[in-house]
Amino acid sequence: MLKIDNVNLSFKNFSLKNISISLDDNDTLVILGKSGSGKTLLLETIAGKYEHAGSIILNDKALHKVKACERKVSLVYQNFALFPFLNVFENIIFASKIKKIDKNIYTKKAEYLLERLGITHLKQSPIHKLSGGEKQRISLARALMRKSDILLLDEPLSALDYISKDSAKKLIKDLILEYKIMTILVTHDLEECEYFADKVAFMKNGSISRIIDINSYKKMKREEVLNEYI
Repeated sequence: MLKIDNVNLSFKNFSLKNISISLDDNDTLVILGKSGSGKTLLLETIAGKYEHAGSIILNDKALHKVKACERKVSLVYQNFALFPFLNVFENIIFASKIKKIDKNIYTKKAEYLLERLGITHLKQSPIHKLSGGEKQRISLARALMRKSDILLLDEPLSALDYISKDSAKKLIKDLILEYKIMTILVTHDLEECEYFADKVAFMKNGSISRIIDINSYKKMKREEVLNEYI
């Protein structure tokens, strides 16, 4: 279970204000907000990039007292944040290798993820030769290498073309269900929201106005939804 209580943060000329969220195991929360509303900053705060006021409790562990590298949190960035000087396989196993996990264990897991995501043929490929969809799959594989309690997805479909989006959308949802992992996904796309969400949070100017379940969201008119976060 995730419980965020009254988190406040000032960063440059922007602030997160009084953020409170409760999320059950295996739930997916979609945060709807336009660009610049603070969605990415919130994900980075949960992942441990910034100090903040308030508390973040994940499965009874106070994350605000834990270093980022020790948090069981995986963050997939909108721009994928892959290492350009490493090939596909090296990117996927990078963290496992640094943490000195048994090579046989992390190699077996990486090979499974390569096959599961349909990118085995790219194993030795350099990052600069990959498409946006391929980079996204590698970024997902790297995130799932960690034994995380929560997956944070920052606009995971925004860099993909229309044709790639449909297959990527299904793949992401299938992986969330397969790994039974609590997920927070941020987007400004209403269709993506309805496809992924168990709960929906509306974010505007660094604040979350309200959180509702997906059934309540589906009953809202499009204009009502847009008014919540634009």
